[in-house]
Amino acid sequence: MDIGKMWWQTMINPHRFISDISDAVLEDKSVIINLPDNLPWEQEFMDELVENLEQSPKAVRNLDVSLAGNAGEFLLDKFCSKQQKDEYWVTQTYEEFLATNPVLTLNHKIAILEGINDKNSAMWEKSIGSYMNFCDDQKEHGVFVAISRASKPIKSVNPKLQSFSYNEYINSYDNLMLCLTIVSDLKISNWKKQYIAEAANLISDGDCEFAGALAEKGEQIISDSTCVFKVFKENGGEQLSEFIEKFNTAMWETQIKIVFPIVERFRKKFIRKYEDYIVQYLKPGIKIDGRKIYSPDELEIGHIYHMCGQYKFADKSDYDKVCKIREARNKISHWQTVSYKELEDIAEFDN
Repeated sequence: MDIGKMWWQTMINPHRFISDISDAVLEDKSVIINLPDNLPWEQEFMDELVENLEQSPKAVRNLDVSLAGNAGEFLLDKFCSKQQKDEYWVTQTYEEFLATNPVLTLNHKIAILEGINDKNSAMWEKSIGSYMNFCDDQKEHGVFVAISRASKPIKSVNPKLQSFSYNEYINSYDNLMLCLTIVSDLKISNWKKQYIAEAANLISDGDCEFAGALAEKGEQIISDSTCVFKVFKENGGEQLSEFIEKFNTAMWETQIKIVFPIVERFRKKFIRKYEDYIVQYLKPGIKIDGRKIYSPDELEIGHIYHMCGQYKFADKSDYDKVCKIREARNKISHWQTVSYKELEDIAEFDN
């Protein structure tokens, strides 16, 4: 399974991020792409972006601009022959010369600029914006795709230079959707699929590549914690003791999402099954644990447990289920987790 391709090609927001950038470039607009340092599946991102841009009649060229001292001069050097550079005169800016010269190779190029950072981002935004302003929209001109890793996203207000920020497109929901997509074909119960996806999402703490690697392990990550720690190490994790604490919290939060709905559905089914018995012992407004109860539906699983123990109206098998459900609920309510075997047992009650 190529999770990187899945992320960029099939997940809605990552795909829309690339698609919106590509559409702008294919409309002959230059773009600034604000990316985080830890962009997931970066090579797949670049491959997908370049494949889209190659739909243009313009040729795609990659340039590293990290060492450029002057943006305009750098572009002049890269896209002009010696003879063309000799034609440049200082009464023009480099950008004006490049934009108004009809014979430059730049006119037929999509230039992907990499190496833009905190030190040079303002320079490149100004240079590209200036070039685009000098361009005649009715004539062929070059297009720039500036990839910025600056800590502060570049927000262009120039309509010919659009800015796109990864963090404005992608959120934690996309991470969860990736995990759900990965586990969707597994031949296991739906609650296990949800458990795996929710656990991978929360354990990864926003790291899509880590989440994908966890979800790909399937049932192992919810039945064997050592599998999670192994994946953590394989993905460059170093501080295992700190991670274990985060892991425990993530698993507890995941079990809240899995166990509490099971408890509630079981509670309602049990009340419906034994309602005739319950109403005999439930006097209107009776106090249980200091709280007045007026109808069976107000009974919590702890109340049901005590009533079953006192009045013996439930079948033994149902009473055993109440005990297990109550124990699981109590553990999670007190910041503990239940074992995978316990969770499998109570999930069976949900059928």
